[in-house]
Amino acid sequence: KGIDWVEALREIALRVGVTLPERDRSPREIEVAAKWEMRRGILAAVYAQCRDWLWSEAGTGALNHLIAERGMSREAIAELGLGYYYSKDEVATSLKEQNHNLEIAEEVGVLTRKWEGYVTFPWHTALGQPLTVYGHCPTKPLPLKKNHRGWKGERDAAYRVWGNLSEA
Repeated sequence: KGIDWVEALREIALRVGVTLPERDRSPREIEVAAKWEMRRGILAAVYAQCRDWLWSEAGTGALNHLIAERGMSREAIAELGLGYYYSKDEVATSLKEQNHNLEIAEEVGVLTRKWEGYVTFPWHTALGQPLTVYGHCPTKPLPLKKNHRGWKGERDAAYRVWGNLSEA
């Protein structure tokens, strides 16, 4: 799939002496592709910045949360590329220093105060390209399924079945 697939197909075609047709891209296709590349670059830069913060003094609380409360090892945290979003202003400064477009960073959703204090989880495509970022706030408790309104009907039905079984 993707670029790797196309390159593999071209290599095979070359080996058997077949020329694959080339297709010209429209200006719109080029513009969309360039914007996606900028988006991936911004996400990669944010992933790296957040990783650095997690392992710094600023991320000590979040790192301790992942280890003590979530049971993760330092190795797993590093391997997964988890991070800590310290400050919107610092992210903006870092992106600007790396010549990223801050308007696109706003569109991507990585420049907001809502992220401050969150542990970040990078999401990649099957090809390993940055896709999006997920966050978890260590200071907010996770909702329990049993208390979530969306599961109330399922829970109550299970209680009724259990009650009928208990009476039998």
